[in-house]
Amino acid sequence: LLEGRGEIRGAIDLYSRSIYASPRLPAGYSALGKIYMRFGRPSEAMQVFRNALANENPNDTAMRSLQAQNRADLGMVYLELGQVDEAVQK
Repeated sequence: LLEGRGEIRGAIDLYSRSIYASPRLPAGYSALGKIYMRFGRPSEAMQVFRNALANENPNDTAMRSLQAQNRADLGMVYLELGQVDEAVQK
């Protein structure tokens, strides 16, 4: 809701809190990384998506599609930064 109202700092704070509350859930990382990308902060987005991959639970089959989305989003960050080989790898 905050992001939709343009309250970006508040949205970033709440997305960050959701990650700290449940670091194994990929949705918070996805939302936070995407907001950083939309506002021209690819380095921050890259770190968020890297953290998502580091904290994912490989045994949680219910979250695989969101985990895959975080990997794809990380690849997009690399692509935006001109790191094509890394983008393809992700």
